[in-house]
Amino acid sequence: MATVKGNLLFKPTNEALTEVHSLLDKIRLGEWLPNGADGTGREAAELLPLIIYSDFEVDDLMAIAQLWEWKLERLGLRGSRARPVIIFGADFAHKDGCTVFEKKLLMARLMLGLEPGKDFQILCSQNSTYYDKTVHPLAEALWDRREASLAVPAEEISRLVDRGDTKPKGEEPEQSELDLYIIAPGRGHLGDLFSAVETRYPDAFERLCKRAHVVMYTGSFNTTGMEPRDLDYVCQIAKSQPLIDISKFVFFGKAEADPVTASADSFASPTLAERLSEAEPLLAAAIFVFAEEFQGNLIRPEKWSLFRGNTLTEEEQSRFREIVPLANDPRGLQKYAETLMRDEGIFEKVASYKQSTVKAFALGTCDAPLCDEVCFLFEWCLANSPEAMVDAAGEGGEWWIDPDSGFSGVVTKDRPAPEKARCLGARALQPSMRDPKDQVILQTMRRVLEEYVLRHMASCRRKEPKALLPF
Repeated sequence: MATVKGNLLFKPTNEALTEVHSLLDKIRLGEWLPNGADGTGREAAELLPLIIYSDFEVDDLMAIAQLWEWKLERLGLRGSRARPVIIFGADFAHKDGCTVFEKKLLMARLMLGLEPGKDFQILCSQNSTYYDKTVHPLAEALWDRREASLAVPAEEISRLVDRGDTKPKGEEPEQSELDLYIIAPGRGHLGDLFSAVETRYPDAFERLCKRAHVVMYTGSFNTTGMEPRDLDYVCQIAKSQPLIDISKFVFFGKAEADPVTASADSFASPTLAERLSEAEPLLAAAIFVFAEEFQGNLIRPEKWSLFRGNTLTEEEQSRFREIVPLANDPRGLQKYAETLMRDEGIFEKVASYKQSTVKAFALGTCDAPLCDEVCFLFEWCLANSPEAMVDAAGEGGEWWIDPDSGFSGVVTKDRPAPEKARCLGARALQPSMRDPKDQVILQTMRRVLEEYVLRHMASCRRKEPKALLPF
């Protein structure tokens, strides 16, 4: 794949970085950076017919902003304070240890204006020991309130299903779609959530299954993180219309994909980082420190998956041992990444899905996956450029997932399910670009992703009393 310039180049000031670290310390102690305590005049927001289950990585948060703003626009509610039902599936054992968790909360606060426990609920598992053998100080408290964290979104979902307002003008209540986006591994949380809805509000659950438009991001990390009960409920809820199976690899044309689609760093509009920084300097600083820790962990030399699928020769191992100490530079991973990228023999053996991260650190940009934002691109294209996609509408075919590889797909006359795949009993569509090299639509997509994030951030700032912001 050709090298493509990264665009997520943030240059946070020392003042912004200092403020961000101060805020992170407060969150780690359980201070939630409230949008406003009771009695300040901030009323509970109305609910949009939109449910999002996420793990709050950078691409997730941007996708939430885009889908949220898109839903408001489609319903003629731009500028409204209505919000989605949002659930954050945290994973303290594998991804959210050290200070990753609080960085996600801070980014969500600054980009989306969301307060934990009030605007979204957090679900986590009981096993909360990170790979470095530490336990996050908030993990136990969040586990202890799991029942309440399930009850709140279950009740919100029941209210959404039961009501007929907040719908396009002239549309009958029973025809109004309720959108469900699943953009993170279920880890049993999805199954528990929808079990709570079905048990406590059986009539609402039945109506949910008749109304839901289900879109699931099916990268292998997400699908292999789905428990059987998660998938069972997803299939039940998607029984009235085909589930939309979104895979970045498939959507952008598989092997024919344009190199610009490699990651959020390469696909971002050249002006996105600058405009985000101008709109919210603390967000730019928060994304910077998040990428430094979270993405940096992916390419550290001790990660067994750095060279997944490849083996270094003895000579390459010797050269790599000389590179390893550079990863401990207190100034960051840039020198390590630069040296790793310059050694062509070693770099070509870095796992393909980690090469963009190495390049980003070497070039000083913030690598992030593009994955979940593709869910929004699908919706935007379906409404504005349906001719740019194939397999985006119709009855679809039987949905399957390979439990070993995590790959998913749709059975057609010409494409049967792989031998090891599990057919799930639901119908699905797996859309893709008609012409993966269509520069006009690709450039339009880049612009649209930027505009909807910034539009949503501007909307949040207008709705929020300045005195209640965390700075």
